[in-house]
Formats: sequence, structure tokens, C-alpha cells
Amino acid sequence: MRYQAALRSDESGILACPGPRSQSRHIAARHLQHITARSRAPTLGDDDMDLILWRHAEAEDSAQSDMGRQLTSRGRKQAQAVAKWLRARLSPDALILASPAARTVQTVESLTDQYRTVDSIGPGASPDAVLAAARWPEGIAPTVVIVGHQPTLGLVASQLVAGEAAEWTIKKGGLWWLSSRDRPEARRDGLVQVVVRAVLSPDLA
Repeated sequence: MRYQAALRSDESGILACPGPRSQSRHIAARHLQHITARSRAPTLGDDDMDLILWRHAEAEDSAQSDMGRQLTSRGRKQAQAVAKWLRARLSPDALILASPAARTVQTVESLTDQYRTVDSIGPGASPDAVLAAARWPEGIAPTVVIVGHQPTLGLVASQLVAGEAAEWTIKKGGLWWLSSRDRPEARRDGLVQVVVRAVLSPDLA
């Protein structure tokens, strides 16, 4: 399926390409510049879906197993800050899916105890596994939050926004908020329009 992207941010200071790796930033910035030129304000309809890709917050470097790594003190603060930002914006019917790893469970529990763990989106998951779990672009729910890992979430974001998988960086605790827009003119061309609604780093939440 092909995707056409548009760019929207409802809040100043939110839209940015996160991450320390210059190559990823340059790739993302190039695509966002291209997207901005043809963006238009979205109006959500019955066939739209919101997909939020939330990376787990900072975790300890080692544990008895990778799945058992816990959030650090800084990571808990990151998760709480982004959870507070999300809590003010998420719709009540949002469905939250989390990797079963301890660090993702602890991240999502800073937001709510109403979530599902999904083995298929755990560490090392493929982008297609994430999209299948969310049932993108139709949606298993109008709003789906995926709490997961890198590099998977960056690959999902790049695939939807730029049309090809690339290792875009999402900072620990950061998120991308995307929307699908099912429009007749795009459907005729076999496209699903993707709107970038927000890109958030925990230090901006």
C-alpha cells in the first residue's frame, strides 16, 4: 500500500525530528520539508485513524534478561512527562498496545492501567507486525497507541511518512502521532494519506 504524507502540528514547539544521529535527522528533516510544502489542515472523518508510536523511556543498561530491564529514575520522569501530555489529548476510546518488556510496561503504566500487552510488538519486531497489531490504516480502534522499541518504531514512522523504511531515531520516551485520512481522491490513486500531527521529545512535554 502506498502512502501520501501531510504535516500538521496544533502546538508550536512540538514538531521536530528527534534523535542524536545526524543521518536520521537529515533524512527526517528532508522529508518533513517536502511534506510541509503540500500540507493542508486535516478534518477527521469516520474513516480516519490515529496511530501514536511511543518509545519506552530510559531503561537500565543491563538486567538478568533484556525483557526484564527496568526504567531508570530519569526514565520514570520521562514517562510521566509524556503521559501527562498524552492524558490531556487522548480520546477516551483509545486502545493502548504495549510490548511485554518490563520497560514498556512501566512506561505505559505511567499513563494508564488499561492496556494490552502484545508479544508480536516486542523487541526486534518488524514494522509490519506493528502495523498488523494496530490494523493500520483502518484501525482496530479510532486511536491506537503502540508502546514499543527502536529501531522498529522509527522504521514504522519512516515507512508511513516517507514511503520507505529507514532507521529514523525516536528518542527514549518520545513519540510520533500519525493519522490516516481516507480520501476519495487519494483512494483513486491507491494512496492512504498520512498526516503527521505531532512529534514529541520527553524534554518538550
